[in-house]
Amino acid sequence: MPEFHTDCPRCGASHTTFDYVAQSARRHRAGMKTFVFETYNVCRACDRGTIFIMQNINSMLRGNNVDFPELNLALGKTMQVTKHISVRNQKAKKAPDDVPKKIANIYLEATESLTGNCYNAACAMFRTALDMTTQNMVSNNTAIDIPKDDNYTLNKRIKWLISNNFIPSELQDFLDNVRLDGNDAAHEGTATEAESLDLQDFVDTIFDRIYVQPAKLERAKQRRAERRKPKNKLPDSDK
Repeated sequence: MPEFHTDCPRCGASHTTFDYVAQSARRHRAGMKTFVFETYNVCRACDRGTIFIMQNINSMLRGNNVDFPELNLALGKTMQVTKHISVRNQKAKKAPDDVPKKIANIYLEATESLTGNCYNAACAMFRTALDMTTQNMVSNNTAIDIPKDDNYTLNKRIKWLISNNFIPSELQDFLDNVRLDGNDAAHEGTATEAESLDLQDFVDTIFDRIYVQPAKLERAKQRRAERRKPKNKLPDSDK
């Protein structure tokens, strides 16, 4: 039976031996002689199983129909572990496409934490997404000339942006909830699942008002302009 050595994510044993049990071809990387597999393996130190993502480092292993047991090889000489399947591989919600990439990445980190039942981390990252959103508004909108003192903290920045009509006032409660619950999660570690889901809903609403709806309106304007462009007339010779 094929075997290989790597660290066990279940018991923490370092460079322990794993026995191969089963495999599933995952994908072929286009333009490369690399095939990626999901393999189920059992740690000899703790007798618990782990699904590893492995890819070939040897030309002997290529193709979707490779059967590891028939090869009777030490997998460490032909395959390398890239990572293991964990709770982070559960499908986590992504931010809308109109949200800036850096902020969207923070949002994804928050939702990944939420799927993993890490509620304090989720709430703290939702607050970070809000903080970055307000900072992004200030730095990318030339019409916003916020005094330095009002830009020093998230609380002051929110109040100034609302009082100067850059953020709708009806978002005040959502913004304050994300800010305060995010603070509690980071400093007191008291976040619950319900609070995490609340913050996700609030941030979704904030993203919709600040990024999604303006982007939809702009795309509608562009489509309208395209529809009203004069159409080129065909030359008489082409009629």
